[in-house]
Amino acid sequence: MIAGKLSRYFGWRFLSAVLAVFAGTLVLTAMIDFLELLRRSADIKDVSPFLIAQITLFRVPFITERVMPFAVLVGAMFCYLNLSRRLELAVARAAGVSAWQFISPAIIIAALIGIALTTIYNPISANLRELSTRLEADLSGRDKGFRNPGSGFWVRQRNDDGQAVINAKGYRIGWRKHFPARYLRPLP
Repeated sequence: MIAGKLSRYFGWRFLSAVLAVFAGTLVLTAMIDFLELLRRSADIKDVSPFLIAQITLFRVPFITERVMPFAVLVGAMFCYLNLSRRLELAVARAAGVSAWQFISPAIIIAALIGIALTTIYNPISANLRELSTRLEADLSGRDKGFRNPGSGFWVRQRNDDGQAVINAKGYRIGWRKHFPARYLRPLP
């Protein structure tokens, strides 16, 4: 019974530390990106700061998605350092709790955060990134590809020889139609 309460306590401390670090990086990233967009759009006429803020808010989840592993790392260090300073880890060890028992809630929560980021946060951030790209293209008026769907889309491809930029007029879904069954059978 005490191990369950202690595990929940350590798990809550770990989760709150990770969320605090992530919130800090989220705010810092939003401020830096907002100032950068303001600087880049200074020469464009009739630009509202609210539009710049909207573009920033749409871009921030995509940027912070890359920061989340570091937020978990720094949050774990902050959590266990804080627990160690307040001698809570020493008391837990003296009570007979093994190190694996107070680390396991952090491992479980980190795995759940990873699953949630992959299944929920990533698709949302990708959609918001697409909206921010469209708003930025409308704002600058440089990219006509988003406004005229018939012009195709641009793809950057990297290989051993370098980079290539390709303009695709369209795409097809359903690759099995183009590859007969004889090409799909397993190799001997």
